[in-house]
Amino acid sequence: MTVTDAADAPTTGVLTQYWQMPDGSVTMQTASPPSAMVAPQGGTEIDADTATQLLSQLAEAARLSDVAMASTQTAQAKDDYDVLIGLGMPDATARRLSQYTGGDS
Repeated sequence: MTVTDAADAPTTGVLTQYWQMPDGSVTMQTASPPSAMVAPQGGTEIDADTATQLLSQLAEAARLSDVAMASTQTAQAKDDYDVLIGLGMPDATARRLSQYTGGDS
């Protein structure tokens, strides 16, 4: 059910609506009674299928971001480890300080 004006909403039951916000996030609201639904400021109403697709896309983007961040952190730890080893620090100490867990240089 799409309700754009709370005055048009039924006065009994439960209404669930999905909104895409200006920043790209997706929110769901449930109102009981449906006439209590208040649209979030700046939100664009979307259907449940669109919300599911957008949430899936957002989850994949977050996963890819996490992978990229982990890769960057691993590369930084390796660089730190190499510097510490180059300064003559024992392997175990260099690993502990750099948090590097990969193979030897």
